[in-house]
Amino acid sequence: MPYPALEHIPNSVRLWKETVNLESSITDARILLSRAVEVIPLSVELWLALARLETPEKAKSVLNKARKAIPTSHEIWIAAGRLLEQEAQAGKDEKKKTEEEITKALELVDKTIEAGVRELRRHQVLLTREQWLKEAERCESEGSPRTCEAIVKATVAMDIEEEDRFDTWVGDVESAEARGMVGTARAVLAYALKVFPDKKALWWRAAELEKAHGTKSVNHFNLMLRDTHVYHQRESRCHIEQSRVTLSTSRIFVAYGSERAMACWRRPWSTRSA
Repeated sequence: MPYPALEHIPNSVRLWKETVNLESSITDARILLSRAVEVIPLSVELWLALARLETPEKAKSVLNKARKAIPTSHEIWIAAGRLLEQEAQAGKDEKKKTEEEITKALELVDKTIEAGVRELRRHQVLLTREQWLKEAERCESEGSPRTCEAIVKATVAMDIEEEDRFDTWVGDVESAEARGMVGTARAVLAYALKVFPDKKALWWRAAELEKAHGTKSVNHFNLMLRDTHVYHQRESRCHIEQSRVTLSTSRIFVAYGSERAMACWRRPWSTRSA
C-alpha cells in the first residue's frame, strides 16, 4: 500500500507512528516499522515499537541493532533488561522451567543493566542517580520488578560521598515508599544492608517495610538480598538470634528468632539505635 505522506516527509517520526497506528495487521505494522528505523535510525521510539511487535528472539536482535545505532540511549538497555525478565518468567506458572533455570535467566537482567550503565558512561551519557531511580520506579510500575532491582543495584551508589550513603539511602527508601514504589524501596534497602549489615536501624526499617507491605509470618520477614552473605549478629538488647543469609533463587529469607525478634519488634523505634 502506498503512503504518499511518508514519501513527502519520510523523516517525521510522528507521521510514521500515526501511519503504523492505522494498520490493523501486525505483520504490516512490523514491515512499516522495519522501514521506519531504516529511514530514521536515531529514533528510540521507533526501535522500541518494532521490538514490541517481534517475537522475543527477534526482539533481541532488534534491540541489539538499536543499541549499535543509538549507543547513548538508556531506554534501549532498559528495554533489553525487561525483555530478558519477561523471557525468564515465561512458563513459570506452568512450571516449564526449574527455579535454578529461572534464577540463571534473571541474573542476565542484572548483567545487562550493569553493562548498559558502563557503556553509557563510556559514551559520556551521565544520568544522575535520581534519574536512574525514576527509571527503576517506572519499571516497577510497569510490571518489571527484577529490572527495577537491577537498576537500583547498578546505580544507587553513584555520586554519593561515603559518609552520606546511609542517610541518602534511608531517604531514598522513605521517598519511594511514600510514592507507593515498594519494590524500589525494598531494592534500595537490600543494597544498603549489603553495605551496612550491622546497622540495626536498617534491619528495623526493612522489617517495618515488610510488615506494612510484604508477606509477614511470626517466624520471618522476607528481604531481597542478592549475591552476598550477610551475618546478622546477636543483639544484646533485642536478643535476636544470629542468622546467616544466603542466596536462594532470586530472593533471600532473613530468619529472625521468632519470639525474641517479635518481642524486640514490639519495642518503640526510639530504642532501636543505629
